[in-house]
Amino acid sequence: MSTEPTTQNDSDAGKDNAVLTVDEAAGILRISRGLAFAAVRTGTIPHIRIGRRILVPRAQLLLMLKGASAQPPF
Repeated sequence: MSTEPTTQNDSDAGKDNAVLTVDEAAGILRISRGLAFAAVRTGTIPHIRIGRRILVPRAQLLLMLKGASAQPPF
């Protein structure tokens, strides 16, 4: 049995998790880590805080994306 940590592609990040880290959400959104944290600060990315930890509910992130795709282009 290997004790080495496994790595995931951005497309597989958090696939089975109810919550994502900000880094995983950034990978799904294809934005930088810094931009993701800025979006969390402004409330653009839905999140919850547990102590110092910031988690992004996967279902809310996907709903946000679904709603964004329903808006007409400028």
